[in-house]
Amino acid sequence: MASHRWMERAASVIFSLAAVACGDGGESGSLPAPEADKSPETLAEEALSPPAASRSTRGPAFHYEGSLADAIEFFRPHAGGNGRSCATCHRPEDNFALTPATVEARWQRLQQRRRIDPAADDPLFRPIDADDFANDFTTLRTKALVRVTLPLPPNVKRADDPAATTTTVLRAVPTVVNAAFTAPFQADGREATLDSQARAAIRSHSESTNEVPAEVIAKIVRFQRDLFSSVRVARMSRALDEGVVPPSAEPTLDAVERAGRRTFDEFCARCHGGPTQTRNTDARFLPVPARGPLASGAQAFVNVFVGTPRPPPPALAPPLPPTPRFFDGLPTAGLADTAFRVTLPSGATVPTATSDGGRGLVTGDFREFGRFDVPTLFGIDRTAPYFHDNSAPDLDAVIAHYQAMFRFIAFLDLEGGFFAPEANGQGCAPGACGIRPVPDAEIGPLKAYLRRLGR
Repeated sequence: MASHRWMERAASVIFSLAAVACGDGGESGSLPAPEADKSPETLAEEALSPPAASRSTRGPAFHYEGSLADAIEFFRPHAGGNGRSCATCHRPEDNFALTPATVEARWQRLQQRRRIDPAADDPLFRPIDADDFANDFTTLRTKALVRVTLPLPPNVKRADDPAATTTTVLRAVPTVVNAAFTAPFQADGREATLDSQARAAIRSHSESTNEVPAEVIAKIVRFQRDLFSSVRVARMSRALDEGVVPPSAEPTLDAVERAGRRTFDEFCARCHGGPTQTRNTDARFLPVPARGPLASGAQAFVNVFVGTPRPPPPALAPPLPPTPRFFDGLPTAGLADTAFRVTLPSGATVPTATSDGGRGLVTGDFREFGRFDVPTLFGIDRTAPYFHDNSAPDLDAVIAHYQAMFRFIAFLDLEGGFFAPEANGQGCAPGACGIRPVPDAEIGPLKAYLRRLGR
C-alpha cells in the first residue's frame, strides 16, 4: 500500500470498513503492540485501513470521508498532557467508544509488559480515572466508565459538602461516529459544538495545560465530522448540512425488519425521531422543562430511569403510589448515589439523590435531574454496552429496560394520573397516555430492525 505517498498528498479519502481495527479479530480485544511503540501516523493508518485478513462482522463498521492528516491528529498525544490522545479512550476497535473488554485486555497486556519492564505504561490508566485516584482501576476495567468533573450550578449543593463547587460522575465514553449530526455533545449536552467538546476533553481527560492550537482542534473536529456508521448515513448528514431534504439512511429491510420498523414507529420514534433519530417530540410524559408543546425539530433531554436509585424520586410531582418493583433483576451499573439540595426559583429547597443528575447538573433545573441527551440509533449494533453508565450489556437488556419503564409509566398514569395536565402543564388525561409495553411477538422484529440500522 502506497500509504506514505497518499499521506503526503493529503487527499480526501473514503474508507468503508467492517473490521477489527486494532486487534486480531478474537474476543479478547488485545492490542497487537503497545501504542507507545507506534507513531500517530501508523495508528491512524491501522485504524482506518486494516488488513483484509482481519475483516469480521463482529468488529466495528464505520465509513470515513476525511483525510489521513485529520485522522492522525485524533491519534496524536496532546502536548502538555498525561500522554493521552483522543483515541486512547475512543477506541477504533470499539467503534470509537470504549468497552470493558478492551480496557481489561489493555490492563492485562500492561501487567505482562511490567513483568519485563516495571516502568511500562499505558496512558489509558491515569489516576484521574482510578477509584482511589492512584492505582485501583476496578471501575474502569469492569465498566469502562471514566470520571467527569462538573461545576455545580449556583442553586445546587451537595448534601455532604455544601461548600463544594464541583461534583463528579462516572460515565461511558460515547462513540464519535455520527458526531456530525448529534449535537449537543456529552450525555448531558453541556458542549454545544465539536470545537468546545474537543477543547474540554483535552483539558479534563488528557489533563493538558497547554493552549491547544486552533489548527489541531480543527483537524480533530473534521475527523469526527467525517466519521459515519455507513455511506447512507453520511449522505443523509451531508444533505442536512446543505439544507435539502435528506435521503433515507436506512438500508433495504427484509419482511421481519419492516415489521420491526412499524413497532419502532409506534413505541420509539416519538423520542428517537426525525432523519437523525435524535429528536424527541413526545409531550405526553417526560416533558421538557420549557412546558408546552415542543418546537418543531427541537431536541429534548429525557429521563428513562437509568441510574441509582431506579426509579428515581419524582420531580415536583404528586407522591408516587405504592409502586411494584418493575426494574428488579435488570442490569445496573450499581454506582453510588450523591445527595443534593436544589433551590427552586420560588426559594424553596428540595432534596434529591442520584448517581448522575444528568442535564440537571448543567442547568440547575430540578425537573431536568436524570435527563440525558437522545442518542442516534444508527450503528447501534456496534456500540454496546448501552446507556450513559454502560449498564445495559446488549440490546436484549436495553429492550428489557424499556419494557420495565413502559410498565412503570403506565402504572403511574393509571394509578394516579401522574402525567395529567394539572400535574405538569403537559401530559395527558389520567389513564389516557396510551403507553404500554411492546407486545412479546414484536420484540424479535424490533431487535432485527435495530441491528440493521446504519448498515
